[in-house]
Amino acid sequence: MLAERAALACAPLATQSGAWLQWWSAPGNCEDPDVLSVLALYASDVGVGHPNASRGSAYVALLHEIGLDAYTEPTSRLALDQRIADRDFYLPSMLLAMSRHPNEFRQEILGADACLRVIGLLPALVVAARGRSGAAGWADRLRVVEPDSNWQPVWASLRANEETANRAATGFRWAWGALRRWSADLYGDLSAARDPGYAMAELMSRRAREGAVYHRRFKLGGRPFAELLRNCHDDPQALLNALAASKFVRPGHADASPLGNSLVMERGPMFRVFAPPRTCR
Repeated sequence: MLAERAALACAPLATQSGAWLQWWSAPGNCEDPDVLSVLALYASDVGVGHPNASRGSAYVALLHEIGLDAYTEPTSRLALDQRIADRDFYLPSMLLAMSRHPNEFRQEILGADACLRVIGLLPALVVAARGRSGAAGWADRLRVVEPDSNWQPVWASLRANEETANRAATGFRWAWGALRRWSADLYGDLSAARDPGYAMAELMSRRAREGAVYHRRFKLGGRPFAELLRNCHDDPQALLNALAASKFVRPGHADASPLGNSLVMERGPMFRVFAPPRTCR
């Protein structure tokens, strides 16, 4: 479960690999050598004209293999996946926003792009790949390489003058800092998720709003169950404590706990309430 959690956290950035270069050209600069060199770099990211051969497409294929691709196509649907934290969107969303104004952020975008290419496979994907069959080929399939010959003319343009070089360095440092903060936060999340109660608290927080509507008359531990659910977003532990002390859960005996079997079985009143999301194609 930790590997899947790590892989899913990478989705906003990995599915958009290189996409921040797509708005580079315009009618007024489409023949500029520097612009053409960036477009050549972008072409290598998206498979040079071959459908579904981009780095992002390769990542979606990997998510499909491990059953996590329910919200990946189109990528705008990723925002609907409640398993992905807001922090996972910060770096790619900032790069994409900057890319809509390439004239203002040209050097910073290329500096950030250089940082991500030097890093290669995201640290969280290295974690996700460990212990999985065929994991050794993840980097190759995602086409993760250090800046190659396509980067040489781009790199030369960034060193054209001191101001350009300094702005590119600013973008590099920003991306490096953002990636380090994100990786540290994700590491903390993965460490906490080793406790099954952590994942349960997340699940209850996600489904609490709907559940509060259907449990207005039921009480748990002397408190209205709907109240516990309404407060679950900020205090899921209160609900978990009440469940642990109830007849629905038998600590240490999951098979004998009504919450984990009879209530959610085919003929139970909570059938498919906690079913995993399905891919709609």
